[in-house]
Amino acid sequence: MENVIFCTGHELLVDDIIKAENCTVYDSKGKSYTDFESGIWCTPLGHCNKKINEVIKKQTDNNIHTGFCYVNPVLQESACEILEVTKLRNGKCVFLCSGSEAVEFGIQVSNVLTDKPLMMTMSDSYLASYGTANKKPVNQWYLFNWLECSGCKNHDNCDPGCDRLSQIPFEKISSFVFEPGSSSGLVRFPPSSLITNISDKIKEVRGRGLMIAVEFNGDKDNCITRKIQHGLLQQRFFIATRPGANTIRLDPPLTVSKDEIDLFLCAFQMVLDEMQ
Repeated sequence: MENVIFCTGHELLVDDIIKAENCTVYDSKGKSYTDFESGIWCTPLGHCNKKINEVIKKQTDNNIHTGFCYVNPVLQESACEILEVTKLRNGKCVFLCSGSEAVEFGIQVSNVLTDKPLMMTMSDSYLASYGTANKKPVNQWYLFNWLECSGCKNHDNCDPGCDRLSQIPFEKISSFVFEPGSSSGLVRFPPSSLITNISDKIKEVRGRGLMIAVEFNGDKDNCITRKIQHGLLQQRFFIATRPGANTIRLDPPLTVSKDEIDLFLCAFQMVLDEMQ
């Protein structure tokens, strides 16, 4: 990989993965690994999902590009199915290329519809890789630091009359962009009662679904997380870490089997036992 720039901050563990199926990936020597990372990205239904691949292959044989002034009927068909699933049968869809685009589009629409100057999110939200959702300038965003609530005596039963909540300028906020669990990769969840008190006053809530993380105390240099990641790699499991954070992340595809989860748990326990 001499001619490739890796700028994610993550360590490249294997550079010759050439095949993948559901939760398993294979290197050029045929060695297999169970992938507990890819579920957060574009493979929540598993690698090389046969049903999805068949649809993609069929469409590429017919038409793989639409322009500004012409489209393929599959666009309308997809929109109708999405609206049926979401029970928004009289709604409309917009199709974008990434989560970052979706977040940026959503907040811009919210601003136009409400004519209010601010968006609100938690101070540790990631949201997007570019745009105002990434930069979060103070003249466009109100960032609520919910971590300051962790020591509150009402932590599990947030008081709607709390002074911190009363300081939020709800009259200026067009939308609340909620990213539960990501917390810039650390997978932390604000108290549900806090979110209820905020969302009762703001109309839009967004999320990213279920994620699992294990955070380690006293791991200043990420030695523990690296040892666990490399130990699980020896057991043929891929997991995610976060550069500069003492956290490992588990984001398997939704198609992961109970047997694969059980094997992972056994391997995880073995790695932890060897570290003691």
